[in-house]
Amino acid sequence: MEKEIYPIFDTEDTPIIFESSGFFIPYLSVALQTILDTADANQNYDIIILGDKIHPSDMDRILTQVANFRNISVRFFEPFEQVRPYVETAVYSYITVNYYRMALPWILRNYKKAVNLGADILVLKDIHQLCELTFEDGKYLAGARDLGYIGRLKEDIPQTELDLAIPEEYINADVLIYNLEGIRADYTLDGVMATWQKHHYRCAEQDALNKLFDGHKQLIDLRWNTYPDRMTSTTDIMCTSPEFIAEWENCLQDPFLVHFAAVPKPWDYPIIGFGDQWWDVAKKSVYYEEIIRRMANPKVHKQSSLAEILDAIFPKGTKRREIVKKFKPKEKWGLNS
Repeated sequence: MEKEIYPIFDTEDTPIIFESSGFFIPYLSVALQTILDTADANQNYDIIILGDKIHPSDMDRILTQVANFRNISVRFFEPFEQVRPYVETAVYSYITVNYYRMALPWILRNYKKAVNLGADILVLKDIHQLCELTFEDGKYLAGARDLGYIGRLKEDIPQTELDLAIPEEYINADVLIYNLEGIRADYTLDGVMATWQKHHYRCAEQDALNKLFDGHKQLIDLRWNTYPDRMTSTTDIMCTSPEFIAEWENCLQDPFLVHFAAVPKPWDYPIIGFGDQWWDVAKKSVYYEEIIRRMANPKVHKQSSLAEILDAIFPKGTKRREIVKKFKPKEKWGLNS
């Protein structure tokens, strides 16, 4: 495995980054397949998977997906040594891939910009359009509003927790464009990690990035990070302003990228919004049989119904549960009380 990452193509293309543990590789394979299905044959795609203990056989299986694409490269890179000192001295602990997102400008020191994606997505329009984004002066991150989080500011998250200048510009971290060059010019890795350790953030690196670059974030079209209906995030979105709700409902008609940001995931509960499309792609994945096995294995998926999942996310007697029942009657979602 490479010790440092350099652009793979002669042209300087914006890399597309995933972070993944070995467990999430089957689901990442579905996200990858949607990139392949929507790719432009005249563009290059430099895809880098920052791994946390991914088995070599899984790497080989993923590479078979792109074997016939001359304009698409997939590489694996495990940058743990670059974040090890911060992991070992952390006051507040987070999972390894969270550290990778925080350190991305220095892990990708040979790139000027990067698109960072989560594994729980469906790409429905050529992702190269995000790669071509131009940053405005003084902007370090670009992303879409996280309407789920913004809704929770009226449920159970006090605005004083992050104390953002404009809370309604809180962005989701699973579809991000990094101004790598700008961040390296104005920040240091030590400084970024020190900021992260000042608080135990509820939403890990997502909170930290929003706080760190408060006032220096650039908003992108919500169609590039559209949350489906029939997920727990639906209730949160319904707590936002009428304008945001209308924008979300409009995006559902023609999303560019669907993000299964909350629960249940489509691999657990196929009838959530766009779940049928996710499974259509999953059938083409080299991990289709494994995805089916996991779904059928009660040791892997203990919560078999939406009501059970909701009970875990919205415990009985909590304010969040009362809000769920207000916007989604218990008869519709199967809540007992």
